[in-house]
Order: sequence, then structure tokens, then C-alpha cells
Amino acid sequence: MQYICVNQINEQGLRRFRQEFWNLDRNSAQPIIPIIIDSYGGDVYSVFGMISLIKSSHKNIATICDSKAMSAGAVLLSAGTKGLRFASEYSHIMVHEVLTGNPHAKISDINIDTNHAMQLNKQIFSMLDKNCAQKPGFFMKLVDTNKNSNLYLTSKQAKRYGIVDHIDVPKLEVNTEFSILQSSLK
Repeated sequence: MQYICVNQINEQGLRRFRQEFWNLDRNSAQPIIPIIIDSYGGDVYSVFGMISLIKSSHKNIATICDSKAMSAGAVLLSAGTKGLRFASEYSHIMVHEVLTGNPHAKISDINIDTNHAMQLNKQIFSMLDKNCAQKPGFFMKLVDTNKNSNLYLTSKQAKRYGIVDHIDVPKLEVNTEFSILQSSLK
């Protein structure tokens, strides 16, 4: 079984993800695309790109966290097909507000950036609510209750909140094919 590993959630990580995802989505006969997430998070725009690809697939998507899925990684973890989202018992999942800031900007630009960040924040929390079958505002309220700080979740808590469906890591069978080319040199 082929799978995708996500560590960096940035423009470079999105390019790599896109290539690997399209290859598995279009060229593989396997009915499920496993995505293993081991990430401290990253760029919100890049995770939106990854999730857009996931949503465009006709195949089931298994998201698997075997260590950490933080920030954008937690959102990506929640985007797998319902019933196919996994976290090991040793996983750590973290949710927080969108990070932004340009300390060298004009005040008018800071205001524009702040308004945009607030919209991104609403969008990311709305996505989490929907992916996890929670009422609108659930995750925003949960983070707000935590004083707008990083909300660290165990895999059991992540399951309780609907980010994952199983506290376990599925067994993936990896098949490797190779051939030996013989030389006809004398």
C-alpha cells in the first residue's frame, strides 16, 4: 500500500503533497489513500490546499497521526473520511487560533491583516466543527475557554471531540516491487 507522509505544511510541503496525492488518486488501484501526519503545523493556506485536494477525491482518505498533529496538522487530521481517522494512544493533537503578524507594517495594513486573520480563524474553526460533527462555534469556544492558548489534546480527547474516530494506528501493508537488470557485458 502506498501512502503520503505530511510533516511540513508550507508551500513546499503542499507541492510535494499535491504530486503524491494526484499520483495515488489517479494512478493507484488502492481504494483508500492513507495520509500519515507528523507535523507541528504550518501555513493555513497550505493546509487549505491539502484539504481541497482531499475533498476533490472520489477515494476514501485515511488520516493517521502516530505522534503529533498540531495546529494546521490537527485540521488536516480531521479532514479524513469519517470512520478512517486514526491517532495512536501516544499521539498529541493541538488546536489554536490562526497565527499572524507583521511587526513592520503600517497601522492600516495591520488592521487589514487583523481582519483577514479573523476571517481565516472563523474559517478554520468552522472547518473543524464541520469535520468533527460539532455544532458551529464548538472549537472556537473550546479554545476560548482555554484562554485563546494552545489547546493540547490526548488521543482520547481528540476522539471525544470528533477529530479522530479510532485510538489506534491501522496496519498498512507496504508492497515493494523491484527488478534486477542483468548486464550483457562480456
